[in-house]
Amino acid sequence: MKIASIRNYPLQMSFIRDVAANMRRATTHTERATVYRVELDNGIVGWGDSYYESDLSEHAGRHAMELLHGHVPDGLRMACFDAVGKTMDVPAHVLMGVQRRPRIPFAYWTIDLPPDLLAQQIRHAADLGYRTYKLKVRP
Repeated sequence: MKIASIRNYPLQMSFIRDVAANMRRATTHTERATVYRVELDNGIVGWGDSYYESDLSEHAGRHAMELLHGHVPDGLRMACFDAVGKTMDVPAHVLMGVQRRPRIPFAYWTIDLPPDLLAQQIRHAADLGYRTYKLKVRP
């Protein structure tokens, strides 16, 4: 299960126009992300993502199992968990040790917004079919 290749795909995303100004003040979030594609020597592909872009090609040739719990960038670790899990035909939680919950609902989220804008976003999320809404409060 050696890593045959690593590719990164930088993404530039746009926040929803109505909330963009509020989102930009939250320094923990960015409009940029990178998706990593790791292909193992057995042809299995794993995917991971991160809020930073790095050239991770130095890790090509390493055994993917070594990177599951080592000090490597999160996007690479995530892609290795994905690829190793697919290779072993087990969910990633088996490789991590224990399943914490049976499912995680897909959630719509925003940071704290003025009340009228928050209500608008909650309605928008419901219209899109979301049933879970996360409000991330920032100082």
